[in-house]
Amino acid sequence: TRGVRPRTALLHGAVAGFVTSWAVTWWLVQAISAYFAASILLGAAATSAAYVLAVASTFAAFALLVAIVTPQLAPPVRPLVVAGLWVACEFVRARLLGDPWALLGYTQYRVVPLLQIATVTGVYGVSFVVALGNAMLAEMTAARGSLARRVRTLAPSLAIVVAVLAGGMLTLRARPVDGGQTLPIAIVQTNAPPAFTWTRRYAERQLDQAF
Repeated sequence: TRGVRPRTALLHGAVAGFVTSWAVTWWLVQAISAYFAASILLGAAATSAAYVLAVASTFAAFALLVAIVTPQLAPPVRPLVVAGLWVACEFVRARLLGDPWALLGYTQYRVVPLLQIATVTGVYGVSFVVALGNAMLAEMTAARGSLARRVRTLAPSLAIVVAVLAGGMLTLRARPVDGGQTLPIAIVQTNAPPAFTWTRRYAERQLDQAF
């Protein structure tokens, strides 16, 4: 969004959100069509409307706010504000609009030290660190001057990323798994018809059987 007009940023954000939604939950069309006994076209239209409301709108809001706010800020502050805006839009999308798929923090499921912050902040803390790191790299790329000067300018953001990773590593060392062994865990989604999985009675029965 650097150097882009707010209206253009809004459009780019909306398109990015809409495309992301289809890429992540492409299967939702078939589920909705089967559950409501409707045609695929009607299911696609309903799904698209939900994507526009829940995802495209929040992506667009993020891009618009970044385009409006960040040009007025000093370089050391920009990555922090960008990361904060991203997490705020993710929170609205997941908690208020009911679309928790493809949050940025989910991408780090293999980076165990980074995941330790989730015990305090949930997935949104992981999303913040990832967004902060990317915003910091973007700022360094766009900034002028020597590499050392760019790093010094973005020292606050770099310090946060390093602190979170270091804290996660210390947490893992302080609480090692017995015998140094790890326990593999797998979760398999059942192949149950949506008409059953989306009912309260069926969900309660599944929970009773699991526990």
